[in-house]
Amino acid sequence: MSKEANHIHKIEDQRATGRRHGSDETLARYHRLQVEEWKTREVLAASLSLKTEFPLLHLRASIQSGRMHEAQDILRQWDQSNANHSETSELALQKIRLSYFEGDWESVVSRVTEFLTANPPLTSRIAAVQMSAIASFEVGHLGAAIRSIDEVCTLGSLYPKAASLFYAQIFRARIVLRDQGPQSALTELDTVLQQWLRIRGPDPDLLLTYLRLKTEVLRWTRTSALQEIEAAGLIANRMGDRLYQAMAELDWLVATGANANQLLLLSNREPFTRVMTWVRELLNDVPSSESARVLCESWKNAVRSNKPPLSFDLMTTNSFVLLRNFGLLWDGDSGSVLDLKADVQLTQALELLSKGQIQREQFFNQTWNLKFHPLKHDNLLNTLIYRLRKKTGVQIKSKDGEICLKSRVLCL
Repeated sequence: MSKEANHIHKIEDQRATGRRHGSDETLARYHRLQVEEWKTREVLAASLSLKTEFPLLHLRASIQSGRMHEAQDILRQWDQSNANHSETSELALQKIRLSYFEGDWESVVSRVTEFLTANPPLTSRIAAVQMSAIASFEVGHLGAAIRSIDEVCTLGSLYPKAASLFYAQIFRARIVLRDQGPQSALTELDTVLQQWLRIRGPDPDLLLTYLRLKTEVLRWTRTSALQEIEAAGLIANRMGDRLYQAMAELDWLVATGANANQLLLLSNREPFTRVMTWVRELLNDVPSSESARVLCESWKNAVRSNKPPLSFDLMTTNSFVLLRNFGLLWDGDSGSVLDLKADVQLTQALELLSKGQIQREQFFNQTWNLKFHPLKHDNLLNTLIYRLRKKTGVQIKSKDGEICLKSRVLCL
């Protein structure tokens, strides 16, 4: 095994099992960042210092951050300089990943089939089979998708922290959605997220994946998913994931009834194969995948006009996302997730303030379920506001008998 392949195997093993590996300082930093998948920007920056000695690490980071053209250039250079060498399993896996993120589903299925014949390492096999499951589902091969998910879950018993296991389990909600309906799918999503919060702890990557799947479920019920889409866009932007940020923008345009020109503007500005393909299929009404079909249906149901679409503000500074059912608060400044489950009162207070300006008396009444008496309760209320500011970092204005947020808080 080459030095680079050995380091990549260590990364996969560390992510899947949680075990630590010793390494030189630069690679150790890369390992830590890869385990914390949501630090996409930092991963890319770390890989730049390694790209000469470890081009596959840089290729992996480029795909992870949505820089597909850069990844294709790295692959071309690699193929030219290694024309007389056989393809390594890690290179083959990265080619599968590139096809996957570009939405070339047929290529993913065929590449995975070939990849598995070479008996790759188990962690690589889990990742490949998970991508094959989603690709099979997208092209309508439901039976193959279910078999692949079952295989991932079986192998996942050996690697309980493997990210691919989470993606496979939460993806199952899409199958539940079609078999049992939206309510069962939402229950499945919540159950999987709760389970993985216990395994990996609060993690923006978990939240982003959850929000994208929840958006699809809400589309089926024709319920507004604008807040979920906006939250996904904010998290993707803070992570440095350009592809998923562009996908959130497309979701936003579709949900707000953008016209054809507005869709084309996004397609031209964000030249991702998957986004450009979806826009083309939207405009021609010829979806070639399950995701494209759902988008087409959503766009048909939206009220289209020539007016500019609603503003899609992806400024993460002083922005927060509250998942009240999970007691989690994502902080756009740091990019991290705060666990508030142990302090239900703070969660309730933040949810109440996210709805808009409120009278101090009314805020106290709803937070404590008591009638407000200024002499008795004023200090108690001020203490709550202080705790909320200090623990969450949310900016709150309290003046002239009214309380309001100065921060943007999306409450889901």
